[in-house]
Amino acid sequence: MSITNINQIVAARIRAVMAAQKLTTTAVAESLGISRYALSSRLSGRVDFSLTDIDRFANLAGYDPSSFTSAQFCLLPIGKAA
Repeated sequence: MSITNINQIVAARIRAVMAAQKLTTTAVAESLGISRYALSSRLSGRVDFSLTDIDRFANLAGYDPSSFTSAQFCLLPIGKAA
């Protein structure tokens, strides 16, 4: 798995969790401590997510941070994350 591929996978998984949990870009950006534009750049793949970004998002959404980079990923039912 290449670094570019990993970044695309992480972005796709974060977008999926955001959609499933109905998290807004504003809420996620605030949680990550970045602007909405910076989040949009990450979600589109123009900018890579940092490990800190992944950790903060995982805490917000109730996932283990490693879930976003592992070989397999499963969306957890709302209220069952953690």
